[in-house]
Amino acid sequence: MLVAGLLSTLITLAIGAGAASAHEASLVASADCAGTVSYTVTSWSAGLPGSNAAIQITDSFFDSSGTWTDLIVQNGAFGNLPTVPTISGTFPWPAGNPDSIWVSVNVLAPWGDGATAAISTSVQVSRPQTCIPGTPSATATAVCANGTGTVAGTLTVGPGTGSVTFTVTLPAPAAAQTFTVPSGTSQNYSIPNLGNGTVTVTAPGMSTVTTTIACTAGSATATPSVACVNHNGDVTVTLAYTGGDLPIDVVLDGVTYTLSAQVPTKTVTFPGQADGTFSKTIKIGSAAATVVTLDVACDSKLTATIVCNELDVSGTAVSYWFKISNNDSLPLAITWADGAVTIPANSSVNVKTANKHIDVSSTGNPVVSADAAGNACGTTVNFTKSLIGQPATGETYTVTVSRLVGASYVPALTFDLLAGVTKTFTLPSTFDPAGITYKVDETNAGTAQIHTVTPSSFTLNGNLGQAVSVAITNGYASVALDKQVSATKVKGGDQLQYTLVATNTGGLTLDPVIVADSLPPEVSLVSALVAGGKGDCTLAKADKPQLVECVMNDPLAPGAKTATITLVTTVDASVAIDAQFLNQAKVLGTYAGNPTPPSSSRTDEITRLRSAVQANPVSCIPVVAGTVCNLSAKVGTTVVSGTDSESPVPTTTPVTTPDMTVPAIASLPVTGASRISNMLTIGFVLLSLGGLAMFARRRRPTIN
Repeated sequence: MLVAGLLSTLITLAIGAGAASAHEASLVASADCAGTVSYTVTSWSAGLPGSNAAIQITDSFFDSSGTWTDLIVQNGAFGNLPTVPTISGTFPWPAGNPDSIWVSVNVLAPWGDGATAAISTSVQVSRPQTCIPGTPSATATAVCANGTGTVAGTLTVGPGTGSVTFTVTLPAPAAAQTFTVPSGTSQNYSIPNLGNGTVTVTAPGMSTVTTTIACTAGSATATPSVACVNHNGDVTVTLAYTGGDLPIDVVLDGVTYTLSAQVPTKTVTFPGQADGTFSKTIKIGSAAATVVTLDVACDSKLTATIVCNELDVSGTAVSYWFKISNNDSLPLAITWADGAVTIPANSSVNVKTANKHIDVSSTGNPVVSADAAGNACGTTVNFTKSLIGQPATGETYTVTVSRLVGASYVPALTFDLLAGVTKTFTLPSTFDPAGITYKVDETNAGTAQIHTVTPSSFTLNGNLGQAVSVAITNGYASVALDKQVSATKVKGGDQLQYTLVATNTGGLTLDPVIVADSLPPEVSLVSALVAGGKGDCTLAKADKPQLVECVMNDPLAPGAKTATITLVTTVDASVAIDAQFLNQAKVLGTYAGNPTPPSSSRTDEITRLRSAVQANPVSCIPVVAGTVCNLSAKVGTTVVSGTDSESPVPTTTPVTTPDMTVPAIASLPVTGASRISNMLTIGFVLLSLGGLAMFARRRRPTIN
């Protein structure tokens, strides 16, 4: 009946573990492979405190004779809130090794809410099964660190139950160490302070893992040096750890110093050594003793000579530079009225003073003196002028060199400069590390469109050393336009052809380039073509006088010509006899290097140039910023009478009939296109009538 009562509240868990709860208490219990039973009882409501036990945990089972046995495991009471009311503990598996046991919790006191006491909760725990640990493996690595050997690695046990004990055997006199690792886990280990020897790692069911600690002995060097103080030598011997794994002892002049990777250097100073041979006995590690020697020669050997006088912007000497030479094998600290420096052995330094006379002392004792002379500190600077392209007439350019004084530049030199002529000046300099800074400006660049100064600023440091070269370059842009007409005499209804070629006559690339032709009011445009497709032409104004704009596709390099532009026109049939009409074209181009680009893109610049052309088709005034402009010579044509078709008088460009008409592009007005089409139709009819008339005339008989 008792068993049945217990089973009625049983909650079965996994093999070897279980959990149940009743009213306000819960119980968790389990058994591990070693036969240890663990339990935890939890309730959110504590029992009333008193002399009687509030909670009792029991262990119940059938012993080997079949008798039911109850063993009290623990009596206790839950603590008062807010602490979580929990009781935990362990006990060994009962003797006789029953198949299972019941762990019970009996509430012996009323609950805090007045509920009935003596409510029991039980959990059945099955007998532990045999533990089978996972497969063990190990790694071991020997290193030398901090002057000793260290072995480290990882101990791993594969999936299973239970744990595996590893044994790490170490070089004598260190004792072996053991590590117990649960199945399915890994554990890192590190054992320091070991001597040289073999390390092994063993475990049941695993092959032995072996490594060797082999730390090498340390090595060291000793380097002597001397610093002269008061004309006596302070000799310093620097001891340096140069390699190995283990510390090394160095005995210098009877004193032991230990060096290692952690203490890599040690300096030992022997002050006040007199000139002569310094020698001390030294023993490094187990090597035989030797002697450290050094020649000490700290007597002063100085010379002083004037170098130059430093000038201000007005040319007045404001400080004086002297060269102080130390002709000794040892460095020497010196002082003078307004400065101090240490001169390296067998070296010289330039020092500055505000006085024309200098007295140099060492350790407070005067050593050498010198007086200033009249030579100024300076550096040669060469100025040259180069031109890209040429101005219309010769020009003289003005250059100003300014010196930085404080935070401002003060003009120091102004001169005229001709192209191809080099001018050379000596500008004041200094030996101060900051130097003297100058900037160069071309204050008169003539008519050049661009000008550059390279370098535009420089700093002079030294005295009459390597010269500085300043190159000033001026760029000139220019363009020419040649216009030819196919005939100087025409009749009404004839075709008349114009050809235009622009040439970059300057030194700067032009891009974009636009050629514009405001046609005579007596003609109408038939077609406009750029040879080779090197540009695009647009009828910008359809009403007479018509305006044609041709934009070149490519930049126009210095000396280059544009592709030939051919404009085919038709002379109005109604034009008056003996009428004369003139024609003049315009070219406009933006030069490279324009210091103030008027637009952000080539497309924007084309738009800007076209606007300028339409505003002034046959004038270069006003000047468009950043561009060059040119008008072609005027070409003239006279209208003559006649009924027979007569070939026009050719000029340098023969008449050809283009195979295209004016392009139908977005910028061409509808009215303009219609007018050209109508005029072409009228012209065609008139030409046809003229041909018939001429044919009829030729068939008439000759009258005697």
